[in-house]
Amino acid sequence: MRKEAWVMLVCVVGLALCALAQGDVEEEFSEVLRPGLVLRVDKGCGAVYQFGEFLEFTIRSERDGYLTVFDFDSTGSVQIIFPNNYWSDNHVRGGEKLLFPGKFAPYRFRVVPPGGKEILFAVITERPHEFVPADYVLFQGIFPQLRLSPEEAARMIVRAIEVIPEDEWWAAAMCIFFVGEKPPPQPQPQPQEGWGLFIGIGDYTVNRITIDGEIRIFEDLRMPPGDAQAMAAALRSSFPRQKVITDGEATYSAIGEAITEWLSRAPADATVLIYFSGHGDQARDQDGDEEDRFDETWVTADGKVILDDELHRWINALPARKVVLISDSCHSGTIHRGIWAARGRSFFVPSRRGPRPLLTDGLGDDFMGGLRGFGKVIALSACRPHETAWESGHFGHGIFTYCLLKGLEGGADEDGDGWVTAQELFAYTQDCVPHCAQQITLDDGSHPAQHPELFDGIGRPVPLVRVR
Repeated sequence: MRKEAWVMLVCVVGLALCALAQGDVEEEFSEVLRPGLVLRVDKGCGAVYQFGEFLEFTIRSERDGYLTVFDFDSTGSVQIIFPNNYWSDNHVRGGEKLLFPGKFAPYRFRVVPPGGKEILFAVITERPHEFVPADYVLFQGIFPQLRLSPEEAARMIVRAIEVIPEDEWWAAAMCIFFVGEKPPPQPQPQPQEGWGLFIGIGDYTVNRITIDGEIRIFEDLRMPPGDAQAMAAALRSSFPRQKVITDGEATYSAIGEAITEWLSRAPADATVLIYFSGHGDQARDQDGDEEDRFDETWVTADGKVILDDELHRWINALPARKVVLISDSCHSGTIHRGIWAARGRSFFVPSRRGPRPLLTDGLGDDFMGGLRGFGKVIALSACRPHETAWESGHFGHGIFTYCLLKGLEGGADEDGDGWVTAQELFAYTQDCVPHCAQQITLDDGSHPAQHPELFDGIGRPVPLVRVR
């Protein structure tokens, strides 16, 4: 972003980078994208800004860490947007959404000619790291400038990321947007031989299960079968090869065979989608790979459990190079801490009428955590750790699934190219789900908080459905 004074120091965005240079930068950073960090401009990544518009961007990390944000602008220069000479402390808290510029910052970002493409790249690390040596940084004005070409800067940043110790947590994200006029979009290919497995369990033929020596009773659910059918219908055009398993048919063996045998027939260039709606639980970790010492599970209709480790092995063995995993499931393992059962009876708490929590503390975090390092998986879950996912008769589905369906109807097509990608769908649910959750009123008069989570091990758009 070029910078110049304008009343209260307006940072001007000029965006006409050489297409080749931008392509090289984008390719470099695509190799090191890692989940745990969400970076978005206010109109959505891939959006077009007109001259004179003001721009903001937001960042949220799943963990505490040290954040650095780089901007590759139209003049061929590279700047460090954060930390900067106004906001120098780059330690941020996990779960908090950061707005740039901040509310009281003495600068703004305004878009000016020439038009083109711009790249924002952000990386957060558990411990402080220097991604560009000070010798290559010119500290003047608010934003430090790099004395490097875009390609040199990208390579240097990537090399610094690649030497981060294996035992240290880190995450990286990239956001691309356009100014003036977006280049003609490359046609998004329809998912090659899209294969979709849709599982919805509401009727548990065996609902009394012993896990870790503890008897747990799972009440029947109303929404999951309809959730699975609706998702299958919404994705039929792009995923014509479908298998829908609901209620009593969704046994441990049937689900296992569907993944390990049926989905194994999908070729390497296919996109595979697995959707699950039903009960989940926790079991003591058997191999020491879970930070909270518990494996997350899906509970099958015949009263058995599929451990997250097991599901990860099944998915990793599939020939398909792109796998989309969507989980809108009830994690009853923490029900003894007070979550509600809406209908029927629960072993842990008395039945109540009203909205039902589907997913509670830990499932999204741990379940997806086991997928880290799988470069072919993008996974969406209903809420953050320490939150609960809800359903209500008002929506006719779990809130998460309701928003997924609305997004697949076209609401999630952020860049207007006629396709909804998995990444766009997640971005849509980020706004839709919290809004819907605020329409639920609990017994104490409060409204629940619910925010979907994303694990993106692919790092490139994964088209799901064409909407026009």
